[in-house]
Amino acid sequence: MAFWGNKKTKEIDTETRETKKKPGLLRRLWRTARNIDWKNPVNRWKLLFATLVSSIVVFGGGYGVLSFTNSPTFCSSCHEMAPEYTTYTASAHNQISCVQCHIKPGVTNMLTHKVKSLKEVYYHVTGVPEQIVQTEEEAVSNENCLQCHSKNRLVTASGDLKVNHKGHIEKDIPCITCHEGVVHAKIASRGINIEEARGEWTKKNAEKLAEEKYLRPNMGTCIDCHDKVNKGEKPWKDVAYNVPPNPEEVDKKVNGTAETATTEPAAETVGGSN
Repeated sequence: MAFWGNKKTKEIDTETRETKKKPGLLRRLWRTARNIDWKNPVNRWKLLFATLVSSIVVFGGGYGVLSFTNSPTFCSSCHEMAPEYTTYTASAHNQISCVQCHIKPGVTNMLTHKVKSLKEVYYHVTGVPEQIVQTEEEAVSNENCLQCHSKNRLVTASGDLKVNHKGHIEKDIPCITCHEGVVHAKIASRGINIEEARGEWTKKNAEKLAEEKYLRPNMGTCIDCHDKVNKGEKPWKDVAYNVPPNPEEVDKKVNGTAETATTEPAAETVGGSN
């Protein structure tokens, strides 16, 4: 009886050991660390070395990822950004990184933007929108522009109108109110950055579509805004005005009358010659 009793006890003990859960990885590491003789200077130097190597790998890798995601090359890696990237390469701002305009200055703003941009990864995997448009909070701010441009700008490299921008900036008029198309030629407002056309965007095509009237403000832009100001309005407060659905409407208000006036005398001249 004693013999069978002992055998039964051993079987129970074996089952208990087999069914007992193994400690987790963190617990095993903690036990290993506790068993190390930290009074030994060699072990302390090993710990310091391991900490330094780990820090270099983590922070170095993080910095590398951050730098790459801040580059125009990263922006161009997704086909849905082809219209924006090709117009950027064809613009006068093609030596400025995308993030210098599209992320407000400061480490906090950059990290916040990176977190918010995770939604773009989701869209890229699940299906991108038919058209990518800029929201109010994503609009380029004066703070970004003034990193390079002066408030008291009295000259322009292109040699066109020389306007002192100080008055506009002091009234908090967004730069994009007048200069919305300076890089991307208003492709979103024109409705040409749609999914069906994204495969056709090349630098050559971008240069053709980036016409002067879309890149720079003209007299129609000035008159349209100043007419509203004379009526007591502040059109720049409305984002829909800063990014109009049809950018050619401003041109028509000024050019429509001019074209009519130009066409009528021409008809008379032709008639007279007959």
